[in-house]
Amino acid sequence: MAIPQNNKELIFVCAAFLVGDAIMLAISTQDIGYILFEYMFGHRDFFNDWRNLYLLASQLPDPNATHLYSPPVTWFMSLASKQMNYGASIFLFAVPIALLALALWRLSRDVFVALLVVCSYPFLFSVARGNMELHVFLLVFVGLLARAKNRNGLFFFLIFLASLVKPFALVFLLVAARHSWLRITAIAVASAIANLFLLYCLNNLGLEAIQRYFAAAQTYERLMVFGPGGDLFNNSFYIFFGKLVLGVRNPLALPMAEIISVALVSLTTLCSAWVLGFFDRTGDNISDSLEYITYMMLPIFLIWCIPVSADYRLCYFLLSVYFVICTGNRYFDDTTKVVLLLWYFLIISPKHFIYFGDELSGALRYDSLRAGLKYTLQSIVNPVLMFLLCPILVYALYRSRLKHQNTAFADQSQL
Repeated sequence: MAIPQNNKELIFVCAAFLVGDAIMLAISTQDIGYILFEYMFGHRDFFNDWRNLYLLASQLPDPNATHLYSPPVTWFMSLASKQMNYGASIFLFAVPIALLALALWRLSRDVFVALLVVCSYPFLFSVARGNMELHVFLLVFVGLLARAKNRNGLFFFLIFLASLVKPFALVFLLVAARHSWLRITAIAVASAIANLFLLYCLNNLGLEAIQRYFAAAQTYERLMVFGPGGDLFNNSFYIFFGKLVLGVRNPLALPMAEIISVALVSLTTLCSAWVLGFFDRTGDNISDSLEYITYMMLPIFLIWCIPVSADYRLCYFLLSVYFVICTGNRYFDDTTKVVLLLWYFLIISPKHFIYFGDELSGALRYDSLRAGLKYTLQSIVNPVLMFLLCPILVYALYRSRLKHQNTAFADQSQL
């Protein structure tokens, strides 16, 4: 995949993100919702995710806690909390982000690739909350750029680091599956061993740490998935179809939502692979298909199909935005690219200035939300937009491929 330089479309998207954030901020000040950035920058919970990690790391895994972090992160922060105060620990959050953003700039040789991330709402939201999802995304993005420049060793190393924070990052190794099954297997095994070993070493608990960790996972599922803890700022299909349509108390809510969402994403992936010629078993077609699935389909799966999918994860759609822009007309024609970029803009833009609960409710501040107000406008709009995105991607890809074939046939006829 070619890396664009000074791409006008990239500049336009960066500007659109800034304008969109400004518009949403202006709307939210007109007494139809809480002030958009008040939750992030003025609220008492500012940087709360990082503060919770710093304060709780030395006590985790706790079977009664709703906080669930990977063993390497818990182990590292447990050491850090004993060696430095909270203010100093913030550098552990900020410095990697700065270095990875710089790496985006250096690898792409275009500052607007870094600005694409920095100007986006999920970046602002993650920084304000101090959430390490941002570190995972940046490691993945830098890794994919490294692979685009044939720096495969750096790619595998960065994905491995990302998997120590969030094990699901290993799915992005799919892009290299054609030639590197042995490396992929080795990295997955190394990541699993590192997680289990550091879990065993957590706070000198040994086997008890493993038992407590799985108990904490069950607590997380009870409170965050089936309970109301993961409702706010959720973008999953489950929050819309499972909880809002079928109802929280419906025992089929989660399995039905997961079956429908995973089935649709899988069908879309298979159709896309067929259009791209994956099943023809030719080298270039397989590579193109794996690249397309990594950039376009994995973000939908990670955001739409996971039951608790907060706004931090919207950053993975920046991979799709970058892919649509930098591949030129290789996969999509100009009209389709405009439609897709607009669609991603609508998904990524913040829409939390209206809350829903037992009744439609406006003119609310986050500090004064009462019990029962659990859903936002975004939790309704985004799942629907991602549902529609699947058939749009298949149609757009098929339309573009058909046009390429017709053009090639016309050229051959003239010869």
